[in-house]
Amino acid sequence: MIADIILVTIAVVWVLAACISDIKSKEVPDWLSYSLIALALGVRFIYALTYSQWFFFLYGVAGLVIAFVVGALFYYSHIWGGGDSKLLMGLGAIFATAPFFVTSSIPFFVVILTNILIFGAIYGLIWALVLFVINYKKVLIEAAKVFTETVYLRYILVVCSVIAVAMIPFMDEMLSRIFLVILAVILLLYYVLFIFIRALERTVMYKRLLVSKLVVGDWVAKPVKVGNRIICSERDYGLTQKQIIELKHNGVKYVLIKDGMIFVPAFVFGLIFSLVFGDILFLLF
Repeated sequence: MIADIILVTIAVVWVLAACISDIKSKEVPDWLSYSLIALALGVRFIYALTYSQWFFFLYGVAGLVIAFVVGALFYYSHIWGGGDSKLLMGLGAIFATAPFFVTSSIPFFVVILTNILIFGAIYGLIWALVLFVINYKKVLIEAAKVFTETVYLRYILVVCSVIAVAMIPFMDEMLSRIFLVILAVILLLYYVLFIFIRALERTVMYKRLLVSKLVVGDWVAKPVKVGNRIICSERDYGLTQKQIIELKHNGVKYVLIKDGMIFVPAFVFGLIFSLVFGDILFLLF
């Protein structure tokens, strides 16, 4: 019970600190994430040593490993940055077992991860809409360009939608007909959403940044070449210290950076909601 209270307190305080740091500097310091992991395993180890319940510590290690795999998957898929992944590792070590006051039929870390992703989607949609309202003229102009550039994608999705609608008369069950209608609508909405996101990304989420202001982990939006050699590109998983030094030594002044969404607030909402209410999907369905 005491160990659970300590772990939950650490998690809430550290995630709030990470959120404040992310809002201020768009960066979660490594010391914050690593100290969260160290404290989580340290508390679990002391409890296991005191009460000879080593499963409590081993669960923490297992949670850390699972969170590492999930975080790495999201990081290398360019869904979020390294700071978010390391923060998730700390939460994996802390919530590998559910606190005594939480009742859950599924692993509590899965509950937290699910809620973080749901709140992240809601938060991301709101973020995108706010950016669109502020910059709607630029976004609409760019959207027209994206529409012109994506002829093949448009044709493919329209043809797929037409095929789905054409199959409706051949379906006996009403549920199958409804599914095809929904599929056709989703394909068309996907194209509209794709244009909106791509236009928003080009107009708002890219910025030219002085090399002197670059930090490790910044996402490059386009390749930077010196002669025939590419120092960094959008395929890299965030800038490294070595690349930043190379950019400075080669006299590069500006780099086009992808200015991503601040995601740690979704961690705060997801964590607190999980501790107070549990799984949001369970409550909805």
